[in-house]
Amino acid sequence: MIPIWKGKISKGRLELEDRRGLDDYIQTRPDGEYQLILRPKPKEEKSSAAQYRYLKGVVYKVAEQSNMIGYTRDELHKVMKGLFNDGNSTKDMSIKERSEFIDKVRRQLAEMGVNTPDVTDVYF
Repeated sequence: MIPIWKGKISKGRLELEDRRGLDDYIQTRPDGEYQLILRPKPKEEKSSAAQYRYLKGVVYKVAEQSNMIGYTRDELHKVMKGLFNDGNSTKDMSIKERSEFIDKVRRQLAEMGVNTPDVTDVYF
């Protein structure tokens, strides 16, 4: 997973939402040359159904097919809800909450060696 830091440009200055997180991440990288790519933030997904299709149909499917996790999609969803949502249903989340949940799931899977595509790289 390629890490992404969100921010905005205001009056010619870049303001990051999590500057400390970026600084910490940079400290984990070996010396060398890197690229920094700035691109407009994709339009926020307005459909909770589309978020659900992305989570179950892409993120969990990639994890299941990787054979590195040992869970089915439904089992993995229960585990992730337990880790990041106190076991509660994701159906009751707002669009923003579900987006944050998906980010946490993708980071957790990346730590387990499973890289999942970003929602901006998936076409429904």
